[in-house]
Amino acid sequence: MKQLFIMIFSLLVMNPCYAVEKASEKRLDEVAQRGAHVMPFDLELTTHVFSKTAKGGVQKVIVKNLKDTAQIRLIREHLTKISQEFQQANYSGPAKIHGENMPGLEMLRNAKPDQVRILYKDLTNGAEITYSTDATILITAIHQWFDAQLSDHARHATPGHSGHKRHNNYSNINNYGNFKTMIQTKNAKGVVNLRHAIPSVDSYAVGAIQQGLGEITVINGDVWLDYGKDHIGNSLNSIPADEKAALLVVSEVKEWQNSHIHDALSKEELFKFILEEAKEAGLDDGQPFPFMLEGNFNKLLLHVINGTNPSFAGPGGKAKLFYQYSEERKNQKATIIGFYSANLQGVYTKVGKSWHLHAVITDENIGAHVDGISTNENVILKLPSQK
Repeated sequence: MKQLFIMIFSLLVMNPCYAVEKASEKRLDEVAQRGAHVMPFDLELTTHVFSKTAKGGVQKVIVKNLKDTAQIRLIREHLTKISQEFQQANYSGPAKIHGENMPGLEMLRNAKPDQVRILYKDLTNGAEITYSTDATILITAIHQWFDAQLSDHARHATPGHSGHKRHNNYSNINNYGNFKTMIQTKNAKGVVNLRHAIPSVDSYAVGAIQQGLGEITVINGDVWLDYGKDHIGNSLNSIPADEKAALLVVSEVKEWQNSHIHDALSKEELFKFILEEAKEAGLDDGQPFPFMLEGNFNKLLLHVINGTNPSFAGPGGKAKLFYQYSEERKNQKATIIGFYSANLQGVYTKVGKSWHLHAVITDENIGAHVDGISTNENVILKLPSQK
């Protein structure tokens, strides 16, 4: 009997496919009315998706029409806000909509700091929050909490499926924070704990440290946190327990395939070559992908940020959001990690741009943002292997 109970409990925790009884029509009306005062997006134009996983679950809100950029913006703003509140064990938003006795809510409120890992991510069609924990009782609480939301949002919600798909030999790119929102709100608060967001092996990432204190660069699990207070260089090569990113894009790559750039190329020529090689390698240039460059570069324009600038008046002004130290390097040996994304401009790239590159110069312990680049001959381009 005990073994049977354990087996049934394991199935309930591990199995992501589930059905939840819909709340009464009166209850659905009440929840929708209260929700309109808490959630800024339109429930009729969006869908909630709740996916249970073995470690917790994934909550998504997505638009029904991909061209509805106004709703996408509202979704991202709201999920960014509540994910930050949830990290502080503040679940007042759901309580206002569903009531103080919402299943699972009390357990989540009483969880110890960092016991539940909460990660926000922009999606092309909205946003998501991932909840994960090693505590069985909290996994159950998350599942109960999801069930309650599925029941109360039955008109506008659906159960999803667990697991993350992989594009061939590299994982979906995960991104945290939003560059455009950060500029518009003048807010560079940390949105994700770096230790939680960056896998220890096969990981590649670029981003900005919370409050714009420096640059984040990760190559094959090796870390460069280049804090602007030390100018460019003297990076920290480990992650402090409480360090967060204001902006981060990260992927896992098991194996790379090499192409040789035989000629010296300008930035425009280089980007065109990368896209041509990516297409030839079987990558979809309509989807984001990581890449690397290794060799000697004719010119590198680098910068490292160093805190927020109180003189920043908003987009279009002369002052930038962050102070920064800049350098121009010529005939510089370096390793470049970059991410391409035409369909998420302004998320982890600058507004109107499709590229985000960082350079590592190992002998000077530099991990800096790349503003300009041109190559010398015989540079190696690395793309995720499609074998």
